[in-house]
Amino acid sequence: MKKWFLPLLIMAMLLAPSALAFGADVLTLGAVNVPAVTESTADIFWQSSVPADGQVEYGTTTSLGTVIMETAGLVTNHNIHLIGLAPLTTYYFKVQSTAAGQSAVSMQYTFTTVAQVGATPTALPTYTSITLFSKEIRNAINDKGKLQDAVSATSPDQQLFIYGVPGTIALDKNKDPLANLSAVVDIGPPFPPADSALVGPAYRFEPAGATFNPPLTFSWGYAVQNIPKTSSENSLTIAYYDFNLRQWVEIPTTVDSRTHTLSASISHFTYFAVIAKPAAATVAPSPTPPATVTPTVTPTTPAATTGPLPTQIFPNPTTTPTPTASPSPSPKPTVAPPTVPSVTPIATVPPQTTTAVTPVSQPPTAGFNLTILAVVALAIVVIAALAAVFMVFRMQKKK
Repeated sequence: MKKWFLPLLIMAMLLAPSALAFGADVLTLGAVNVPAVTESTADIFWQSSVPADGQVEYGTTTSLGTVIMETAGLVTNHNIHLIGLAPLTTYYFKVQSTAAGQSAVSMQYTFTTVAQVGATPTALPTYTSITLFSKEIRNAINDKGKLQDAVSATSPDQQLFIYGVPGTIALDKNKDPLANLSAVVDIGPPFPPADSALVGPAYRFEPAGATFNPPLTFSWGYAVQNIPKTSSENSLTIAYYDFNLRQWVEIPTTVDSRTHTLSASISHFTYFAVIAKPAAATVAPSPTPPATVTPTVTPTTPAATTGPLPTQIFPNPTTTPTPTASPSPSPKPTVAPPTVPSVTPIATVPPQTTTAVTPVSQPPTAGFNLTILAVVALAIVVIAALAAVFMVFRMQKKK
C-alpha cells in the first residue's frame, strides 16, 4: 500500500462530518402562534425550516420552568397541547427545535387563559386611554370599545403609521373593549410563499384577534433597495398570516411609488408584513408599422406621356369631397379628362395621412426628362465648339 494512502484516508474521515454539516440546510423557526386557548388548555404551533423535533418551555413568569416535549418526531409543522393551566392567567413560553446537530430557540411569547365557565364575570372597567407603539393615547376609548377621538401612532423605525377614525369600535377576541394595543417587530415571522419574499420587518400586533370597525388604516413605508430583483414596486402588497389556513393572505393594497409607501385597511390584529411577489412578465408592444395602402388603379383612357401632367389632377377636398365624372369634356387643358368616371389617387402618389390635403408636386414625366436631355446635349455641343475654336486659335498662333 502506498505510504500516502493512509494519511489521506484519515484526513478524509476527519473532514467528512464538516462537509456534511456545511451542506446541510440551516434550521430556523417561525410562525409561532397560540391558535386555541381555553380556561385550562392551550395549543402552541410553530414551523421549522427543516424536519426537526420540538419542545415548549412555559411558566407564569419569564423564568418559565416547565418543559413539554413533542412526540411527532421530525416534522416541519409543530403543535404541542398544554393542559392543567389556571383560568385567567398569563403564561410565558418559548419553543425550541433540534435537527442534525442544529438547535434553534424562539423569543418569548405570552398567552392568557380564559375565565372559568360559570364563574361570575368581572365588571368591565371603564377604559380611558390605550397605548400603541409605547405611545399612550389619553381618553381614547370608552367602556363600549368606541374610540372617542382619532387614534394615530408611528412605529419606532418610522416605517409604519396607523390611523383610526373617531367612532371606531375596537374590541378584543372576547368582544370586550380594548385597553392596550401593541405592535412589535417579530424576528421569526411565518415563512413567505416559495416564490415571494418579505420586504422589511414583519410586525406582530396584539392582542391577536382584536377587531376594528371601521378598519384602521395602515401606511407602510418600504426601501426600494430591499425589493428583490425579481419583483417591482407594483408587485408589493401588505399581507396577514392566517394560522388556520397556514398561509399569507394578501390585502388590497395601494402602492405609491413616489413616496415609497403602501396603504391598506386592517380590520383585525395578527401578523402583518410587506410581501414582494414576482413581477408579472410584461411583453413590450411591437412598434406599429406604418399603414400601407394598396392603391387600386382604375382603368382610364391613357393620357399623353410626352407632356406634363394636368396640374389639377387632385380635386380640392374642401369643395368637392367626392369627385364625380364631368358630364362633358372641358375645353381647358388643365381640367381632368372627361372620360374618367371617378377620380382615384394614382398608384405613385403616397396615401394621405391627414384630413388637410396639401398640393403634391407631380413627379417628373417623360416630357420633362427629354427637355433636360436636350439642354445637356446643347451644352455639350457648345463646349465642343468652344474647344474647336480654341484649338484652331492655338494652331494659328504657333504658325
